Amino acid sequence: MDEINKQNMLQVGTILHGTYKIESYLASGGFGNTYLAKNFEFDETYAIKEFFVKGVCQRDGNSTTISVSNAENTNSFEQQREKFKKEARRLRSLSNPHLVKVYDLFEENGTAYYVMDYVDGENLSARLKRTNAPLAESEVRNYLSQILDGLETIHDEGMFHLDIKPANIMVDSHDVVKLIDFGASKQQSTVGGATMSTGISYTNGYAPSEQMAQSYDKFGPWTDFYALGATMYKLLTNQDPPSVSDLSEDETEDKHLALPMPNVSGEMKKLVVWMMQVNRLKRPKNVGEIRKTLQDYTVCEEDIVLKQPVFTTSNDEETICVPSGGIAIDNCQEEVSLGSEEEVFEHWMIRNSFRPFSFRGRIGRLQYLLSVFGGMVVYFLIFVVGEKLFVGEGNNGVMAIWMLVATIVLYWFIFAQSCKRCHDLGCSGIWQFVPIWNFCLYWKAGNQETNNYGSGYTKTDNTKTIVIFGMIVFVLLGIIGYSLVVNTKRTGDVKNVESNATSDSEYAADTLAIINIVNESMEIAGASCIYSGEAIEKSESNEKIRQRYIPNGEGKATFNDGRYYQGSFVYGSMDGDNAYFAYPNGDTYEGSFKDNHFSKGAYTVKATGEQFTGTFDSSGQPKKGSWYDKNGNFLQNV
Repeated sequence: MDEINKQNMLQVGTILHGTYKIESYLASGGFGNTYLAKNFEFDETYAIKEFFVKGVCQRDGNSTTISVSNAENTNSFEQQREKFKKEARRLRSLSNPHLVKVYDLFEENGTAYYVMDYVDGENLSARLKRTNAPLAESEVRNYLSQILDGLETIHDEGMFHLDIKPANIMVDSHDVVKLIDFGASKQQSTVGGATMSTGISYTNGYAPSEQMAQSYDKFGPWTDFYALGATMYKLLTNQDPPSVSDLSEDETEDKHLALPMPNVSGEMKKLVVWMMQVNRLKRPKNVGEIRKTLQDYTVCEEDIVLKQPVFTTSNDEETICVPSGGIAIDNCQEEVSLGSEEEVFEHWMIRNSFRPFSFRGRIGRLQYLLSVFGGMVVYFLIFVVGEKLFVGEGNNGVMAIWMLVATIVLYWFIFAQSCKRCHDLGCSGIWQFVPIWNFCLYWKAGNQETNNYGSGYTKTDNTKTIVIFGMIVFVLLGIIGYSLVVNTKRTGDVKNVESNATSDSEYAADTLAIINIVNESMEIAGASCIYSGEAIEKSESNEKIRQRYIPNGEGKATFNDGRYYQGSFVYGSMDGDNAYFAYPNGDTYEGSFKDNHFSKGAYTVKATGEQFTGTFDSSGQPKKGSWYDKNGNFLQNV
């Protein structure tokens, strides 16, 4: 590191936030410095990023506090510092093993800092410079798979990285990839009226045309995919990616002039060419499309590598910021406005052309929810009108015809809307008849670009509106469902349970009497155990149940593999609050169960004394909550 950079950085040994001691320097860029630091209370190593703008900031005489060298830049500096803090908050909200994790954020010395994972390894740009040779194709596929996993999490949160390149891909000693440096990232927003106070950061050779032109309305996952394709090209060839203009001038189908990739398999080359299409409409639309391509082909058993190093020149992957106002630094972050709710509705009217019974065209989530909900309301009103007009002596036939016509019209309308919603997801309308796929019609975002079924959105759906209408629909469905099952009782809290179950029910019986049993062998949740407690004796009329007793009420179960459960049971399932569960290794759980799974409670690790408190997913893994050490001190949130 040169003397100029050293002058811009904190001295080794500096204490930050009363907790972190600067151990060494990691990097210095146009908008910040990165240090290796140690939390001396827990003896843990982290990387700390400091907001420091070269040419704008300066260290005061104490070599610690910074100030803005020109008073005219003060407001811009403060705005950019807030965006730096926003970057930290975005990263903290993400949870993925292939994304750098942020643990702390604080202001000190006239600027801002955030604490993140320290990756003990090297970035792929440094790797290429060190070896002066391309990577094996198997390595690239491995790294690509990991990067896609991280990108999927980013895109699901409505974020775009916008600066993917070898220098921003870290590989640790275990060959695990982490995507770093979100200084150029942007958040997709549907809030109308948002403006761009900063420009776009990009790296020559890795940025598509829409990014270089600052065409915010054309950003999407495909913008990151172009950079990822350019990164793959660099890793496979050790050559700098071509410019967008070079790609545009190459009219060959496989871009063999602009993208020469000797000794690279044809399928891998096709993938790179696909991701680096100049026309964004021809690039992959989501991570799933790229994953499917990777799964659809196999490469040779022996990796193809260059026998001799390829000597090349490098632009050092310098990130360039094109400002739209304010100070020119490369920490350019801002929300991309994609239109107001009124614009969305207006676009729907133009796009759908008021053809409610047509099976052609496309509609989005909001339009589909409005259509289904509106159709139900109209159908109900038709029923009410029919009841008022025709219900009476001698009019039953008229009422039946009235409702038959209304039902045909309603189903035709809903089928037409469902077909267009399938089109928006890029598939045939026949998919609407797949039950599980119907949930995707309500919740899956459509493609914003043109597909085989018509033009896409230029604006995005309003998430808040979608959620509200979704809740209304599900409340209505809940009311209908409740009316259908209101007479069905399922409880383990009473000693005598009257069953109204049909012959199709697994536990059908005339009267289900609660009895107490001791040390009875049976199966619970598919595992053998010894049970003691309240239970229901099997009905002789139903031979579907192999065991004589069904746990129902309070009881204890000791499983053959050493696990132990004490708590409530509901028709053979561990289900209820205030339950206790123990593993053979000493780990314990206390809290509520739902359908044989942890629901909400506290899980304690015997070996370390650490405890997680919160909710759990269906596989028993922590979903949302906090970890504490054996002394009750907070460790991290999940």
